[in-house]
Amino acid sequence: MTAIASVRSAGRLNQEIRGLVEQTNSALLNENANKDSKVIPTQRDLLAGIVAKHYARQHLLPHDVVMAHERGMIHYHDLDYSPFFPMFNCMLIDLKGMLTQGFKMGNAEIEPPKSISTATAVTAQIIAQVASHIYGGTTINRIDEVLAPFVSESFKKHRKIAEEWQIPDAEGYARARTEKECYDAFQSLEYEVNTLHTANGQTPFVTFGFGLGTSWESRLIQQSILRNRIAGLGKNRKTAVFPKLVFAIRDGLNHKFGDPNYDIKQLALGVRQQAHVPGYPQLRSGGESHRVV
Repeated sequence: MTAIASVRSAGRLNQEIRGLVEQTNSALLNENANKDSKVIPTQRDLLAGIVAKHYARQHLLPHDVVMAHERGMIHYHDLDYSPFFPMFNCMLIDLKGMLTQGFKMGNAEIEPPKSISTATAVTAQIIAQVASHIYGGTTINRIDEVLAPFVSESFKKHRKIAEEWQIPDAEGYARARTEKECYDAFQSLEYEVNTLHTANGQTPFVTFGFGLGTSWESRLIQQSILRNRIAGLGKNRKTAVFPKLVFAIRDGLNHKFGDPNYDIKQLALGVRQQAHVPGYPQLRSGGESHRVV
């Protein structure tokens, strides 16, 4: 790089930093609707992004790529993260493996949860950690089936309490308590996701895929997710932004009247009318998605 080019580059860097500090660079401050540029952690992330873009243009990317990017011939996405850092864009979380086998997060050894409320609490922490180490979206697919065993654990716990205290209709008591716990667990998870700020200064862009589980436990999770979305957040019942919901539809399962999970699809349609979610991938018999509406 020539001395003149180096001076120009330094001047551009300083100008961009000044635009952030003085809150005058509207393009930078508003480029990501999921980042509140008035929050200090977000401002630190934006500052790091300015430096990362500058360094990548000057030292990492080929000159012809940089020139094509500058002229608008191509667009090199996510220059504020890549290639400066060895980070992934999006991530599909192996929640089942983590919750069933245990794992280490930070300074804590996490063992398999013994209830649905604990499982969703750990899930929120996993989402926060993963989202802090990538710069794209985070997805947990078939979350209803993955977390169903922990609904069973909660049911066993409540039934044991009913039996110990000789509560009449122990089965009914356990089912009612489990339904309440499951709803509350997913309410807490939704609040957690929407109040979290990750290390990159934004709310985790997380998506839940669900709808194919047929057990009582899976159906309960599906209902809890959807009913919480209907209920909304806070006293004004504001529709939650995250998690994004993708409800799978399969003929013979929930597609038409008479299918075992048709009632839950109808509930999902009600949510769609109110909150414009979930999306609906239509599944063929082989399981692959061929349309999202």
